[in-house]
Amino acid sequence: MRQPETRVEVYVIKVILLGTSPPVWRRILVPRDITLQNLHRTLQTVMGWTNSHLHQFVLQRQGFSHTRSRGEAKVANETGTRLGGLIWAVGASLVYEYDFGDGWQH
Repeated sequence: MRQPETRVEVYVIKVILLGTSPPVWRRILVPRDITLQNLHRTLQTVMGWTNSHLHQFVLQRQGFSHTRSRGEAKVANETGTRLGGLIWAVGASLVYEYDFGDGWQH
């Protein structure tokens, strides 16, 4: 008996750590329906970070973060926000900021 075919849309993402020379970057594949919370976890792994600082995603001045790192700012919750709901065009970009003190932007 054959299993029904399941299709998963995948995004190919080039993650660039801004302000580095030579450039530090990774190319990753993630499912279109990945939450920003899980994308954060993925970025922590592929970039070698230790998840010991606050972070946020920014798209067109709208911030997305985990509730513990949102503070007083009006920032949307990343837990239920899916990447495919924000990014749908080739070449689109999303900023990932890690460690607000050092301001690592990807």
